[in-house]
Amino acid sequence: MARPLTRRAVLALGAAALGALGGLAGLAGASSRDRPGNQRITLGDLTLVIGADPWRLSLLGPAADTLWAEAADQTLGYRTADGQVRRARRLASITSVGEDAFQLIAETDDPGGGAIAVEIRVLGPRALRLTVMPDSV
Repeated sequence: MARPLTRRAVLALGAAALGALGGLAGLAGASSRDRPGNQRITLGDLTLVIGADPWRLSLLGPAADTLWAEAADQTLGYRTADGQVRRARRLASITSVGEDAFQLIAETDDPGGGAIAVEIRVLGPRALRLTVMPDSV
């Protein structure tokens, strides 16, 4: 038959658990500080250029001519329920989500920590779909 734990044993186990959680949180915090730098993604005949910090997207054609670029003060954004506009400010991560598909996560100027997910999917040599999803509205 198992003996019940003493109060001292319960406190020691709790302290060990908190220490372990604190260590994991420290590791998570360290990895979140390792942000990617500027990126270039080939999308068929097109190239998406991503400015990491500050955030800025532009699309280049086959001859490296700029087909589209975000204005520095009008980056991707969303409007919150209370009417505030929150804009992308820096690249937090980039992930391949399949053949010819990528997901970007952009940190925003939202003081609550809102972010924007951007999925880019190649549809053809000179066609792509860009889907923008805010994580809060």
